[in-house]
Amino acid sequence: MTDDTTIDITRGLPSYFPKDENSPNYKLLSAIGEAIDNAEAELSSVSDQMDPETATEMAALREQGRLVNVFPRAGESIESYRERVLIAYKKLTSEGTIENLLEYISLLLGIDKTTITYIETDENGFALFDVPSDAPDNLNVSRQDFVNILDQSTAAGFRIGVQVSTGSFTYRSESDYLNTINDPDKGYDDHSTGTVEGGTYSSILNA
Repeated sequence: MTDDTTIDITRGLPSYFPKDENSPNYKLLSAIGEAIDNAEAELSSVSDQMDPETATEMAALREQGRLVNVFPRAGESIESYRERVLIAYKKLTSEGTIENLLEYISLLLGIDKTTITYIETDENGFALFDVPSDAPDNLNVSRQDFVNILDQSTAAGFRIGVQVSTGSFTYRSESDYLNTINDPDKGYDDHSTGTVEGGTYSSILNA
């Protein structure tokens, strides 16, 4: 990097000035180039520590968290704390919409937002989301934190459910039922009779 910076500097010298790598001019400007590179690296490091997404030091991240009143817990990993801080910042501009909730779930589970499905239900005040079966493996915060963060992101009187796609049963709304072909002999086997043509339930992260 220093060599590239030095070359850039020497290009500004008049054409009659010696500027090959063995010349005194090049050696003098090489020291300047190194100083410039070091300064840029330090500025980049400072910039990284000022961003909660890129901070690598807990102390730096804590300063960012302090601004939104979120502090690290004893023994908490930096990644767990980072996600709580990022969610707090996102809430500053959040309106509690479905799109906002998709962003929170995506961030907390470390998955692409497009892999999350919002499922319309007939229950008033209940929002249900479906996530891939391996999504919980990426959860850096505790499951209780996951539940609390989502609950605190919704309007009063509303609930959020996140189901993991481990079962073959697919939730269907009343409109689905009215507009598609249905077989009344097939359904979820809630009595353990061995008939599971209608599917088995997915596990629930929260409800």
